[in-house]
Amino acid sequence: SLVENSFAVYTHPATVDGSAFLVVIDGVTIYHAGDHALWVEELAPEYTRTLGQIRTRASQIDLAFLPAARGMFTHCAVDAVMEKSLRMPASILQPKTVALQHIGCPDQLHQYRQVREKLNALQVDWIVPETFNSRLY
Repeated sequence: SLVENSFAVYTHPATVDGSAFLVVIDGVTIYHAGDHALWVEELAPEYTRTLGQIRTRASQIDLAFLPAARGMFTHCAVDAVMEKSLRMPASILQPKTVALQHIGCPDQLHQYRQVREKLNALQVDWIVPETFNSRLY
């Protein structure tokens, strides 16, 4: 069981409906973006500001779950805006590890590996599934 004050949960609104969470449990910090992403370029100022606010809440983010694609309704599209949507939190939040989410199209997994290759210079460990329903770590 969790001891009183051994964890904290912070929320902020996503750039679309919903919210995102920063969770600190026994010194481990996890950020789950939910639908908080740079869905369109016009959201860049708001997105950057919110990422900066999140960064002030934790000295280190160990694991960040970030949207990598627009979802199944848009055929899991990855484009330059979505790549920027990953680059910004990787740079601002500086998580140790990023796990990609919103990648529900098995036939499109190759494009997430390509995104990882483009963003490897950011000194982040990227969790990118090769297949679904398998242990990644």
